[in-house]
Amino acid sequence: MTAGSDTDSVQTMDDQKKTRAELITEINQLRKRIATSQIDSMAAALAPETGKIPVHDQHLFNLNPIGLWEEDFSEVKALLKRQKGMNSDDFKRYFDENPDAIFDYIRRVRIININRKAYELLNFQSREALLENLSATFNDRSMKTFKNALLAITEEKQFYSEESELVCNDGHPIAVMMHFHFIHDLDKVILSVTDISKLKAVERQLKESENRFKALSEATAEAIFISEKGVCVDANEAASRMFGYALGEMVGMFGTDFIADESKELVKKNMLSGFLESYDALGLRKDGTTFHGEFHGRMFRYMGKNVRITAVRDISDRKLAELKLKESSRLQEMLLREVNHRVKNNLYAIAGILYKEKEQLARTLEPGQYVFIDDLIYRIETLSAVHSLLSASKWNPLDIRILVQELINRIFGDLIQQRMMEFEIDSSAIMIHSSQVQHLALVLNEILTNIKKYVSVSAESNPLRIQFKIRENRRFLEIEIQDNGKGFPEHVIQTPEMMQGIGFDLIFGIVQKSLGGTVELVNRNGALYKLTVRKSITEKINGGI
Repeated sequence: MTAGSDTDSVQTMDDQKKTRAELITEINQLRKRIATSQIDSMAAALAPETGKIPVHDQHLFNLNPIGLWEEDFSEVKALLKRQKGMNSDDFKRYFDENPDAIFDYIRRVRIININRKAYELLNFQSREALLENLSATFNDRSMKTFKNALLAITEEKQFYSEESELVCNDGHPIAVMMHFHFIHDLDKVILSVTDISKLKAVERQLKESENRFKALSEATAEAIFISEKGVCVDANEAASRMFGYALGEMVGMFGTDFIADESKELVKKNMLSGFLESYDALGLRKDGTTFHGEFHGRMFRYMGKNVRITAVRDISDRKLAELKLKESSRLQEMLLREVNHRVKNNLYAIAGILYKEKEQLARTLEPGQYVFIDDLIYRIETLSAVHSLLSASKWNPLDIRILVQELINRIFGDLIQQRMMEFEIDSSAIMIHSSQVQHLALVLNEILTNIKKYVSVSAESNPLRIQFKIRENRRFLEIEIQDNGKGFPEHVIQTPEMMQGIGFDLIFGIVQKSLGGTVELVNRNGALYKLTVRKSITEKINGGI
């Protein structure tokens, strides 16, 4: 049913949608009219004493409102007689096994005359034009009809009728009723062809109506109420089951009698205003129990009256599931906060232990001899900062730009404040799955830390510049990190895997093993890190996680 306003767009079901009985009556009337017109046309065309079209009646033949074909089947009869000993079943089997044999019979039909209606029906301008293109007017359906007409001849029938198709001059098929009248030993056959397009359209409408009725009958999950001025005038079996009333009891009750007190005002308001959207309300059963329902109403023209049709779906299970999901989400959130708190505490504890170890080493070693402790502390603090980002996002996918910005601020905050550092992030909103963020953060942390160590910044006039370019393609996430320093030493470019140090080991190890990608070091107006990461880290996001 099409939605419409209660006041301005009232549907007219009885005006626009014919009933099944009306459609059946119209089909029967059309069939009777077609049959009568074909019989009358043949009777008018033929002289009863000879079965021929008198010369003085040729004018009536041409003006007949039914398409008429006057044909000679004598050669067809002769060919059939050559098949000695074959009955109707034999011929049927023969034609089924040899479909091309039909063409041999068609070629033996001699067309004597065609009236005006016959060629105009197929959109031809003249008899000659139709005869020149006669083969193009046949399709598989009309070939089958001709075969059945031949079988009728073998059964010595005088008449044969069948719904069929012919192809018009413009190439589109037209539904027709073909009626064969076999006269005087097949010397003469009169074929009447009637356009039944309207009949087939009505039959399709009836079929669609029956399908709609069947679909509505089978859709018993929803209760359907039909009400006039707030009073129930009809309902379906699903409504009876849902509310616990017999159908006879429901007719005459007010619509609000089926609504719990908590929702009566809402339902009244929606009914009076012609509210068109679905809404939730509490339904009231006969036994006094209530349930959560989804209500959806429309105004229609029904049996000459303006009525409101309301569909009600019992959503108690959905509401219960929503409550359980809400409680589960609350518990998960509480558990996640506890886990996040403990992880951060553990990271802080590890960093605290390293600070203590650093203090001990500082008493016996030179400052440069325990710098590795500072590196470890910094990595742990980076993990803690990234963990805080993920916790804040509730472990949903994280925008890579937020991750890069966090690392830039942590590592270069002092230079940014002194205006000795500039950076640019050229990237769209690429989301990184939470399971990959820590790995990528460690890699970017090592790269940015190396840049800070090895790119000299002398004054505000020569600031450090870092540019991020991040792109997605079908298979990979591509990340380029460019600085404006002196670049890599040549031996690093040639054999990066030979580089010593935890930093490079982390970069290559994590990218290749954990992120399934590659690392390339290039000198191009400074040092350029080119990372590729398998697209699988973002595929889960697109899949709906």
